[in-house]
Amino acid sequence: MITKNIIITGLLWAICNITAAQINIKDFQNPPTDELSLKIGQYVNSYAETGDFAGCVAIKQGDNVLYSDCFGSASVTFGIDNTLNHKFKIGSISKQITAVAILILQEKGLLTLDDPLTDYYSSKSGFQNTTIKHLLTHQAGIMDIYDVDNFNTLSCNQTTSGELVEMILSEKLRFPSGTSYRYSNGGYLILADIIEKVSSSTYAEFLKNEIFEPLKMHQTAHASDEEIITNLAVGYDPKGYDDFEEAAMVSNELMKGSGSLHSTIEDIYSWIEMLKNRSFLSQQSYDQFFYNYGNNYGLGISVYRFFDQHVFGHDGRMSGY
Repeated sequence: MITKNIIITGLLWAICNITAAQINIKDFQNPPTDELSLKIGQYVNSYAETGDFAGCVAIKQGDNVLYSDCFGSASVTFGIDNTLNHKFKIGSISKQITAVAILILQEKGLLTLDDPLTDYYSSKSGFQNTTIKHLLTHQAGIMDIYDVDNFNTLSCNQTTSGELVEMILSEKLRFPSGTSYRYSNGGYLILADIIEKVSSSTYAEFLKNEIFEPLKMHQTAHASDEEIITNLAVGYDPKGYDDFEEAAMVSNELMKGSGSLHSTIEDIYSWIEMLKNRSFLSQQSYDQFFYNYGNNYGLGISVYRFFDQHVFGHDGRMSGY
């Protein structure tokens, strides 16, 4: 019998003192075997062996790969093991990418972070004091998508992101914008909708053309629910105490802006390198992106100090990942 407690399918990156060195997936194929890497392997294995983790882990310091390995199955049904080339849904790590898309539009002079929502939704007069920055920093008071009535049925009903935006903006604010902090996927869904309105392209197309192609992140994308994604690892959820099952599908259309993207270890490193080295946006945009607006949160990313070091990052969780 297969014993499983809970399976977390995903990828994990730990980066220390990142340099500007170009990354390639081959860099992780044969990492050094030393005391530290052995200890890391033992630690990760303790989760993999009990069925608490399936996915890939990579840790790099400077130019040195300290550790990289993959665990568990990308598909239990077909007996396919996870590899460094597998893609994983990254959940809320998508938010920082949405935030960068907004900053790109600002650099192009097409919007500003201080724009009120009524500039884009003229009929929603109750949001005249709610700005794009409030959405980015979770200070808008916008309801979360998971608070929408019968949210779990919306994927089956083929609800569009525009329809979900309308549902959210039909609700009153949970608090006056700018007065408090409450994490909201709903705010980021609205940001994706604004990106589409301003750019006159789809969210997927804008990210591909303006971010992923320039950064050579060719394995990262927002996909439609019908699209076949090659090498995508299957997400699993616990079933009872010692079994598991494929996770219920949540439509990417509903997660747009907040958690719909998939990516790989290599692409995530390219993204981290860009942020660390401030090599893509203007310095003003990076200053806005990394600024702590309260609650140790910047624009779609957590920013804080740990052991007297400046740290940025974000977790990502969604059904099966």
